Amino acid sequence: MKFALATSLSKLEEIIAMLTDDLRRYAQKEKANQQYVQKQNKLIQDLCGIHNDMDCLNNVELLSDIEQRMKELEAADPQIDSHCILIHRKPGPVCNNTFIEIKPGLT
Repeated sequence: MKFALATSLSKLEEIIAMLTDDLRRYAQKEKANQQYVQKQNKLIQDLCGIHNDMDCLNNVELLSDIEQRMKELEAADPQIDSHCILIHRKPGPVCNNTFIEIKPGLT
């Protein structure tokens, strides 16, 4: 899934670069339509915003893997009602960790 996201981000970057280059060339023309330039510029800005929103999903592969493993464990043992997950963020032994309790749907 992360590969697909990375590929999509790369394609989006290519599209943004292509549109930007095309718009730059068009805007330099003597009779360039300013409304069109503004419209295309807005489109490019929107695409950049989408790219920035997607770029924050760098843990999507990890979260997807965790969800799949939880489903498999719960299918094997329906009495499971919580999971303790240790995610190593740095190489070497785990010396300092945190505990994050998440209760979906509960306040």
